[in-house]
Amino acid sequence: MNLIKRLSLLASLCAMLCFTLAARAQVKPSALFSDHMVLQSGTLVPIWGTATPGEKVAVTLNGQTRSATADAEGKWIVSLYNLKSGGPFEMTIAGDGAGDAPIVVKDVLVGEVWLGSGQSNMQFNVSAKGHPPYGLINEDKEIAAANYPQLRMFTAKNATAYDPQSDVVGTWQVCTPQTVPDWSAVGYLFGRDLNQALKLPVGIVLSAFGASTAEAWIPRDALAADPLLKPMLDKLDAREIYFKAHPNATTDADAPPSPQTINARPGRPGPLRDPAHDQHQPTVLYNAMINPIIPYAIRGAIWYQGESVVGGPQGVMLYGHVMDARHPVAQALARRRLPVLRRPVARPGERQQQPSHPRAAGQDSIPAQYRNGRRARHWRNSQCPPQEQGAAGRGPEQDRPGQCLWPQDRVLRAGLRIQQSREQRDSR
Repeated sequence: MNLIKRLSLLASLCAMLCFTLAARAQVKPSALFSDHMVLQSGTLVPIWGTATPGEKVAVTLNGQTRSATADAEGKWIVSLYNLKSGGPFEMTIAGDGAGDAPIVVKDVLVGEVWLGSGQSNMQFNVSAKGHPPYGLINEDKEIAAANYPQLRMFTAKNATAYDPQSDVVGTWQVCTPQTVPDWSAVGYLFGRDLNQALKLPVGIVLSAFGASTAEAWIPRDALAADPLLKPMLDKLDAREIYFKAHPNATTDADAPPSPQTINARPGRPGPLRDPAHDQHQPTVLYNAMINPIIPYAIRGAIWYQGESVVGGPQGVMLYGHVMDARHPVAQALARRRLPVLRRPVARPGERQQQPSHPRAAGQDSIPAQYRNGRRARHWRNSQCPPQEQGAAGRGPEQDRPGQCLWPQDRVLRAGLRIQQSREQRDSR
């Protein structure tokens, strides 16, 4: 009898121990903090993630250790200070819970970090192979030469969400001929030329979604506070409520109307779809692809958005209003006095005037990514040099807050082959 009681007690203790271990959340950093990442030099660098509520988490990089305690929701954030360009380093992330093995992030560089976002012209790939019809001019030669170990890119997986998310899906990749074919062409050209000119590590955080609207990248509170934009949000909310109440509806005939977005497209026939899974709807891309990365320390942003604007002068006015006054990246960078390049400038009726195929008529698309990569990189040099002196020349001359003048001898002279005629480009 005593043996039976002892076995029963032992079984109960084992069950309680298993439950306790299962209830403990493992320390987990954001996906951005992974092997091959690039961190921003010379500024406050937040590192964040999740753990068991109340657990203390310590982050160590190159002799600097900072710690924080996870809050009631299990979220923690620490900040590293004034990192110097260089590497590779190892970052250790360790919790104080029993049995927690430290997380070691390998091959970490410190240098310049830029966000690249927008719609398809930012997303277009270096190679046409697997991504027809996109690709750079002479892509085979470009890819063969793409061996830049100090250039890395984090590409966020396309996602939409009705509510703000806390993490993204993606990985950092080192620039090699094997990895670069799937990279953003504009992001690659911009980052490559910066790396070669500045002789510093460069990281591109690429978070773009083809055929997206400007308002899809705007946070809910900004939309709700703007009389011109709030009707879009109200219609999205009404349609989302209807979808959740009728998830098996075979038609949207009785559903509230969709928001009239800036680059509106006709609805697709078939069953009612969750509007939150449509990259044209307001706030859904901000929630899934910008909110999770906003704390990441960056030098600035390149934003390629707007070539699909419709609605004539009113649509262009509204587009400019969204991007210039309400865009979260522009607002965040303005507060930190960091530069953001938005390309292109929308023109009335632009979408109606453009051919349907991206190569037709040689409009500002692939392979003109060469041209846009060059514009972006020259613009960056006129706006925001690194805080540390590079190998190519003297440091920046500060003119006024938020505006840096870059010496002429630092203007890049990359041999971008854009002299091909339109016929040569279109016949490819």
